[in-house]
Amino acid sequence: MTLAPAKPPHHAAEPAAPTPGVTSAARIVAVPDPRGGTALPVLYGRRALIPRRLNATGPYARVALTGAVSAPLGGDRLSLNIEVRTGARLHLDTIGATLALPGPYGGTATHDVLLRVDDDAELHYQPDPVISVVGSDLVTTTRAELAPRARL
Repeated sequence: MTLAPAKPPHHAAEPAAPTPGVTSAARIVAVPDPRGGTALPVLYGRRALIPRRLNATGPYARVALTGAVSAPLGGDRLSLNIEVRTGARLHLDTIGATLALPGPYGGTATHDVLLRVDDDAELHYQPDPVISVVGSDLVTTTRAELAPRARL
């Protein structure tokens, strides 16, 4: 039987390694309102993904996705979840191009986008370009779950 060597009695603990990257999520839910427009009962975001309601006319709600910090950096985990329910109409814009940067810890950054659009619902989503800076590593995944009569 082999025993691990004992630690010296005054062994100083090694400092914890910094957590690489940040986790940031945004969620938007659009539903029809009784006046013929679209309401946004869920409009949530933090850190790198902040949704802002814009003035809209007619049946559409308008939202701009802005960032409060530089992202994505190496190791960041970003997620965007959009739901447009039956009868709702949503215009989602981004504010300017996104720079993917290597960041202080390196590693792969991820940006996962999930778009769910129900029957007789409509989503206009045309994100601005992502510019990948030398040394950056970004994996972007966009998944659209569309009902048979959804419009994207």
